[in-house]
Amino acid sequence: MQKRTFDGLEVCASAMPGAQRAPRAALATGLHRLCNTAEVKTRGQRSWLDDVSGPGKPWTVAAVAVSIIGILLLLLGLGTRPDTELLPGYVLVYAVIGLLMFGPGIREASWSQLLAFVLPGFAMVALWALGTGYWGGLWLLGLPAWAIICRRWRSYDRGQQSGRLAVFLLLLAASSLVFVAYGFLPIFGSVLLAVVPAVPLALFIASPVYRRRPLRAATEFLLSCAVVVVALTLPESGWTSPVGFASAGVLLGQLMAGWAGRSPSHSTNQPLSAHR
Repeated sequence: MQKRTFDGLEVCASAMPGAQRAPRAALATGLHRLCNTAEVKTRGQRSWLDDVSGPGKPWTVAAVAVSIIGILLLLLGLGTRPDTELLPGYVLVYAVIGLLMFGPGIREASWSQLLAFVLPGFAMVALWALGTGYWGGLWLLGLPAWAIICRRWRSYDRGQQSGRLAVFLLLLAASSLVFVAYGFLPIFGSVLLAVVPAVPLALFIASPVYRRRPLRAATEFLLSCAVVVVALTLPESGWTSPVGFASAGVLLGQLMAGWAGRSPSHSTNQPLSAHR
């Protein structure tokens, strides 16, 4: 018998040249399957916190905070200023959310995914130009979740794509109703508002991956505090409460983004890159 090295492992092969190929091929196939199985199992054992705060992941907490600040400033400003004057602010908020959601993993994003994210924005800009900016402002509530769906669009099959789109629209409609209703009846609004800065703090405590990214942690914490400051600073308009809008908006935005971030079921034969 003759010892040979294959990928760092010493294996025994027959000294006869014709008998060496079959064991080598079988060993290579076995090692390939073993490595793939181990990688799949390791990926399945990852914490959901790693999927939220890992490298290349969108800054969802920051994006939700920016969306709520934009909603508060834009929607509450509609009663005092024309929609067209607030349109540049809407475009700025949309662009910042896109940067937070696509910037960390921009190398993995395709032009079609970016276009799918931007296209609804053009429709909402048209609504703002026509004097119906209220609906464009409500679209910001689900924009972080929509960005996650766009990022993962290629990992869905056709049935999952239509299902995700339908569920997202239903969630957006239901969240908009709850958001508006809670602005008029902010039950425990101040208590929920105090929880807003606690979200990035909880991630910082629970996730070692998140702690290794102090810039992201500090940014998301400061933006969450900014939501509280803006909500407490803005005056109440009629029967609506900025505190109610802010507390409900952050909760609904995070819930929608959490739903969108859930990985769909895949067959074991799909490549791991499809899950990104």
